[in-house]
Amino acid sequence: KLMWRSPVADRTVSVFNFSDVPVKDYTLRLPAPMRLVPLLSSDSDIYGGSTTDALPVLEPQYDSKEKTWKVTLDIPPFTGLLYSAEWIAPEKPKKSSSKNKKKKR
Repeated sequence: KLMWRSPVADRTVSVFNFSDVPVKDYTLRLPAPMRLVPLLSSDSDIYGGSTTDALPVLEPQYDSKEKTWKVTLDIPPFTGLLYSAEWIAPEKPKKSSSKNKKKKR
């Protein structure tokens, strides 16, 4: 569970894997629709790690079953990840047009 202690504009998210086993498809639930922009990965090759590619920006997905926003990511072993959390306005559900509906008689 994420706990926020700062204003909306200054939020960061830290994710850690302290084990020697990679974590695949880790689901992180968010308190609001937020895009996670990578700031740092301790597994980056510039720090002696094995990741050479830039981390992707994580776009939130809405889980209607759990009624929450979430992102899914992979976490290499012995790694800390730091993301900037950018609030984004959720998309409004599309309303169906009454013109296209046929009335039952």
